[in-house]
Amino acid sequence: MAKTVGGAMIAAFAFTSTAEQASADLKDAIIGGIVVCGLTKCGQKKRSSGSRKTYKAPRKSGISSAQRQQNRDVQSSLNAFGFPVGTVDGSLGKRSRSAIRDYQGYMGYPSTGQLTDFERQTLVNGWQKFNAGAGNAYPRTMAALGPRGLLKIERDPNFAAQYGDNTGQAYAGNNNNNGQNGFNNNTGQNGYNNNNGQAAFANNGQNGFSNTAQTQNGNAQQPIQPLPKANQAGQVVAGAIPKLKPLQPIGKVAVSAASRCELVDQTTRIQGFIQASNMTDSNQALSEKFCEARGYAITQGGSVASQFQVSETELTSLCEQIQGGYAGVVATLPTAQEAQVVASSQSTAAQLGLTDPATTAAYGQICIGIGYRLDNAEMALSGALAMLAAGQAPYGEIVGHHLREGFGVAATPAAAAPWYRSAMGALEQGATPAFVPSTTAERVQVIRAALQLDQQRASGGGNGLPKLIPTAARLPALTVTKP
Repeated sequence: MAKTVGGAMIAAFAFTSTAEQASADLKDAIIGGIVVCGLTKCGQKKRSSGSRKTYKAPRKSGISSAQRQQNRDVQSSLNAFGFPVGTVDGSLGKRSRSAIRDYQGYMGYPSTGQLTDFERQTLVNGWQKFNAGAGNAYPRTMAALGPRGLLKIERDPNFAAQYGDNTGQAYAGNNNNNGQNGFNNNTGQNGYNNNNGQAAFANNGQNGFSNTAQTQNGNAQQPIQPLPKANQAGQVVAGAIPKLKPLQPIGKVAVSAASRCELVDQTTRIQGFIQASNMTDSNQALSEKFCEARGYAITQGGSVASQFQVSETELTSLCEQIQGGYAGVVATLPTAQEAQVVASSQSTAAQLGLTDPATTAAYGQICIGIGYRLDNAEMALSGALAMLAAGQAPYGEIVGHHLREGFGVAATPAAAAPWYRSAMGALEQGATPAFVPSTTAERVQVIRAALQLDQQRASGGGNGLPKLIPTAARLPALTVTKP
């Protein structure tokens, strides 16, 4: 204490306004310092038995113990899957954020460095299953991708099928001991659920559903009821979602979007992302944008679904029924004009009881996410059509991608271009982005540059191969010379 007071005195004297006063004060301070040292024996190395050492209280990090443990799990998971963060200390610094971006890029999520709940659950659940030896159930997938394959399987239970592994009983055997489906975590609830179970779309308890909707053949169609909502007290109102009778049989996916994005990802890792300024491969560029949209849609769909107290099984069943309702519209995509498709989508939504745009959009986003996660392209496409019915024009990009690639619909590249242009035009006019809002400008530039390159090649210009023009209609006769 004596040292502190002495130091404070010297510091105060140093700021005296006149030189004369400063000289006098400095003399007094030096004398005072000698006296203080004489009293406290400050020149001795050892302290007297009565002296006390003052410690500064450690600075609080502002992170709760629960949050720090969650961060440790994230760091341990990243290290285990080859996204190194270094020391596991529960603090997500620059190196951890960089590892998170690498993980997000590998999974096709937006590389923000900030994990959504769905992304974190996929990462940590995959790590826990890896530690439990779940990789032994997928030998071919592990041989091809290493431990990271479990991350893809955690997100999509059908993923391992493309490598010849069993995706049924083997995956179910890697459960988290909660008796639920493979997507569940340790909370006993589905992987999309959160802790409050309250609906973000809750309003005053009213909805725009019509109970008198009719199908095209005149038979009464039971409408989709709204998801359970929260009352004014914040409590979720109980109520089961009724099942719908599909308007048409549900088809099967002919082309795997998940497999396509695996190939696209491998190509991107070798040559980097294609930008508008170096547009040399329009097919790869558009595929990169599709896979980017797919990853974002999976995350976004999970985020929307987590706001409702509805099980994964129920949501999947509802999306299957929505898929069945939109099957007729999907079949017309290769030949129908955009305006016709939008009108048909709105009509189908009304037949299903989806007359409220906010609820229609909620179902649309959920079904797009579940569809892509289950590699059910027709379900994802039906969700996109529901978004168009809700007035979300930028989702027409999904229709373009599916028509170009043949995901859940007959491949018709010529019919894809108008959908791309319409979606990009809506974004340029200020419409709400459907995918990765922070990169909207770059997205529009790349897709427009890819379409322009395709148009140049189709007309024989640009970087395409030159057209071969025959010099004669018939080959010249060959004269055989006799020896």
